Amino acid sequence: MPRFKVVVTYNGRRFDLPYLRSRFLFHRVPYRWEEHLFLDLLRHARRRYRGWLPDCRLVTVETAAGARPPRSDDVPGAMVPELYHEFVLTQDPAFITPILAHNAMDLLSLAALLRLVEE
Repeated sequence: MPRFKVVVTYNGRRFDLPYLRSRFLFHRVPYRWEEHLFLDLLRHARRRYRGWLPDCRLVTVETAAGARPPRSDDVPGAMVPELYHEFVLTQDPAFITPILAHNAMDLLSLAALLRLVEE
């Protein structure tokens, strides 16, 4: 992370960043978070879609914004921790493969949704 100056997330202020901070602390890795600019696209999605969409979850917004087709074969994000723990226990790639695909789709969506910042 030191190479990057901007951190782009979706609901990252409430989920990703606290999780990363706790992992850094747990592993006793010092890190200077104030060196980054944080861009949370959820804020921009809410500004653009609140009242128009039923919710502002990433899968809802990415579909409405035309960033991605609906995710029919994606593992639900809520299942990612459970699958990851199974992978850690078993080392079976069948548990990590859907997580990697899910994360790849999220990254592609974030890149496409960057245009929300301009709207």
